[in-house]
Order: sequence, then structure tokens, then C-alpha cells
Amino acid sequence: MFAKTKKNDNYLYFFNKIYDRSGSVFGFESLLRIKDTSGEWVLPQDFDKISLEIIKEAVIKSKENLPQGNFKFILKLTSKQLLSYRLRKIIKEVSAQIAPMVLVIELSHNEIRKKPKKVRAIKRRILRYKKQDVYFSINNIGSEFSHAKNIHKLLPYIDFIKLDMKYFNKEQSWLDLTLKFWGKLTKKYQIELIVSEVETKADAELVDLLGINLRQGFLYGKPQMQIK
Repeated sequence: MFAKTKKNDNYLYFFNKIYDRSGSVFGFESLLRIKDTSGEWVLPQDFDKISLEIIKEAVIKSKENLPQGNFKFILKLTSKQLLSYRLRKIIKEVSAQIAPMVLVIELSHNEIRKKPKKVRAIKRRILRYKKQDVYFSINNIGSEFSHAKNIHKLLPYIDFIKLDMKYFNKEQSWLDLTLKFWGKLTKKYQIELIVSEVETKADAELVDLLGINLRQGFLYGKPQMQIK
């Protein structure tokens, strides 16, 4: 069980738009922020300690700031939050509140890398919640071979992989895995790729050249509290 760190009103979600190749909005990446003593919205320091109830209420409150439509709503969780038995009820309530948007739970690759013994339990949870029409994503994926190795047992069960463009812009270093590799691997497992941190026209042109449909980043705008 997670201890409440702050009152619920102190939390709010900001959003990054996710676009397809045609420029249409595919979905929204949620970014939880907490109001500090100066009134600024900042990144929470210890996400693991934020209760699922706070996350649920922040999602429901922030939903009013999004347009209606059949978009994907990406909700970031830690592995500890995913494995909480309370999450089943939270998912049911959140999915009903954000409809017709579709819930996508996103885990960081770093969470999986640090807790390899949890992969089997994570897989069981993914299979359980997919029965509730929830999708799953893994983010912070880069060009190192270990990134593919760490998540390979989950590939048959996830729906999205989010690549971070900064890992593929290293001109002075060798890339173990290229964007093209990830394109082939995800096609094999019928996973959709999202390229994040697209910041320049050159980045977007490379994503287009490789036939990757979904992208997000500062080239398309900064996170916003309200999107209409």
C-alpha cells in the first residue's frame, strides 16, 4: 500500500501529443506534476510513493483538459504500482472515466532493467489487464543491445515500444541497435513504435524514411496542461 505524500489537489497531469505521420493526433502522453511551494508545477521526486488513488484522481481531473475522441491515453506507472493489487479497481474506474479514450499503461525500461526478477510477475499483470482492454507500452528504449535483452520476454505481450531519439543521435559512438532494427523487431511482434524526443526536422525526416508512423517531441510542441 502506498502512503499519500501530498493532498490530491497538488497533482495535475500535463500532456505531450503523439502524432502519426499524416500529422493527426494519435494520443496523449501523461506527465504527472506536483505544485511546489512557489506554485510551479514540477516533476515529483519519488513517483513510487505516490498513491494509486492520487494518480486516479489526477487522471480524472486532467481529463477535462483533453479533447473527446478515440485517442490513446498513456499513463506511466512504476513496476511497484503495476503489481499492486489495488490497481485492478483503479484501472476499471479510470478506463470508464476517460472513455472513449483507450488506456495505455507505460512502464520504463529502467524499471524492468533494475528488477529482472519481477518480469514474470509483470507479465502476469499485463495478461490480466489486457482482458480489461488495456494496452501496454515500454519507454526509454535506446540503441544498446541490453535494452532488447532486458525486455525480450515481454515482447509478445506489449502493444507499444517508445524509442528515445537522443540514443540514436550519437555521432561519436557505435550503435548496437539502430532504428531500423527496432522497426523489424516490432513488426515481427506486431508492436507499434513511437519515437520520442523528436526535436529537429532531420529527426522527423529520418523517422519518415524508416516508415515509423508515430512520433512526439519538442518539434511538435512542449507539454501542455490543457489541449483543445
